[in-house]
Amino acid sequence: MQSFYIINPVAGRGKSRRVWQQLEELLKQNGRSYSFAFTEGPGHAYELARSAAESGCRFCFSVGGDGTLSEIVPALLGSDMVLGCIPAGTGNDFARTLKLPRRLPGILHSINHLKPVLIDIPFVNGKPFINAAGAGFDAMVAERVNQERHHTRFNNLVYIQALFKTLNHYENAWLSLQIDDQPPLRLKSLLVAVGNGQYYGAGFRICPKADPCDGLLDVCIAGDISKPDLVVTLPRLVNGTHLSHRKCLYTTARQIYIDGPPLPIQTDGQITARLPALITIKPQAMRFLVTPEFAQGAGFSAAAAATGEDSGRMKGR
Repeated sequence: MQSFYIINPVAGRGKSRRVWQQLEELLKQNGRSYSFAFTEGPGHAYELARSAAESGCRFCFSVGGDGTLSEIVPALLGSDMVLGCIPAGTGNDFARTLKLPRRLPGILHSINHLKPVLIDIPFVNGKPFINAAGAGFDAMVAERVNQERHHTRFNNLVYIQALFKTLNHYENAWLSLQIDDQPPLRLKSLLVAVGNGQYYGAGFRICPKADPCDGLLDVCIAGDISKPDLVVTLPRLVNGTHLSHRKCLYTTARQIYIDGPPLPIQTDGQITARLPALITIKPQAMRFLVTPEFAQGAGFSAAAAATGEDSGRMKGR
């Protein structure tokens, strides 16, 4: 068995099933060797990926959203497996950074052209994630999204509705930050976002300079921004032009320690911890399939040198 596909059947309100049906037809037409399984609940993707790694499978594909992908990552760390992502969830934010197609025709076309590179894997309090973490307002929004996402027909509206509902009662908090060996920083903050990828929340480009192959965390600190100011700034968060805001601090780091009241922390859209938190990164920790466009752009020189792969297509899937 060369490739193993893990499908989250509830991802994207059923989109994952539709994507998989057509993708499987393509695999059959091309005579590919593959196997697959549907997840049956939280934690099952991890178990399936772990079994695939132990069986000697070469490639593992996540068919779902960021949550499914994040669940698979810790199961494959330290293995020789190559991870791929078929975006079929609600947010698909890590796929945006990697320039992976998120519509079915593009997904079907890209499957034959993906290339392996080494990507970094970040950790919160020792637990791995893949895309982005946040403490404060964004984590409160993520918590509400997970409560309400199944009641909204249009996926992106889930995030917008949750954002404005959270805004009604959220108050900025005093946080203490230690970024690498820089002097400690204490400030009143709306949120602190830490990105391996550039996007979160279904398309908010919170860390627009993030490169998952550069060995660094990108840190975006939103200071004491008022509620009216946040509403006005939202369009800039979508296109990544918020870094010029006078209350926005942006830097890169190898680790960041965040302390304050026991606010929730979201990693890849799931609430996984509360403050205090130590966020670190392990450079070039996992082989991941990306598009040629990404491979030729951000981070490719370091990643390609580390993998030793040529520029040809992946074979034998």
